[in-house]
Parts: sequence; C-alpha cells; structure tokens
Amino acid sequence: MYSRDIQALTVRDSAGGKVWNGVWGFLTFLAAVIALQVSDVAFVVWSIIAGIFFLLLALNFGRGPTCVCQIQTAVQTRALPPLNRLRRAQKAISQLRPLIEAAQEPMPAAELLQRIEQARGGPAVSPTGTVPTAVPTTSPLPPGA
Repeated sequence: MYSRDIQALTVRDSAGGKVWNGVWGFLTFLAAVIALQVSDVAFVVWSIIAGIFFLLLALNFGRGPTCVCQIQTAVQTRALPPLNRLRRAQKAISQLRPLIEAAQEPMPAAELLQRIEQARGGPAVSPTGTVPTAVPTTSPLPPGA
C-alpha cells in the first residue's frame, strides 16, 4: 500500500442496515400472522419460517449500523466494500491511521487552518475558538498545477 498517496478515508452512514431490518421485521410479522391463521403442520412450517426471518433480523441488528467507507487519492476515490459496518470501519481506520501518519509528514497547523477556511468559504476557527489573524495565503499546490 502506498500510504503517502492517501488523501482521505471517509466513513458515512448508510440506510442499508435499517432497510434490511425493516424487510426482515416485516417478513417475520407476516409469517407469524400466517402461522396464527393456520393449524397443524402449516402452523409448524410458518412458525419455522417466522423464526428464520427473526434470526436474520437479529443477526443484522447485532452486526450494528451500516456505513459506506471510501479511500481517496489524488487520482480517484474508491469504495471499500468489506468495511460496510461502522465498527469494522472504525477498527480498520484506527489500524491504518498510524501507518498513514508515519508515511506522511504532519501538516502544519497554519496550513490546516487555511485549508479548513478554504473548504468552508469563511474564516477558520482555531481549536481555542479564536479566528487566526495571520494565516498564510500561499497555495498548497505549485503554480500551473
């Protein structure tokens, strides 16, 4: 892995887990209602079906919230499909962060504040809550890039 090329690792919520919880919950409810409407062998079959749907609901709920994780370089942004659960993505990022920071030079605070200001379109606020007065105005990119 070329840790120097990584510009960002982003994680954002997705509704996928909630949608699947809704699907499994609805199917569990539907199968349970049908099981209560029938008798004998059909009751056992529909109860087993409802149990399977409930198990799938519990497994999906237990795995935690879903997310979309992406890695960004200067050339492209790629999704990281294996990191589709928030806990797994946070664990991977906590393992990757020291490797990336070791491969890249730390960004000076003044440059970081300048980039925040440019991204927001307004004055950057320092961690102490004050607006810096002397933020360098040099571009992080060389001329003509």
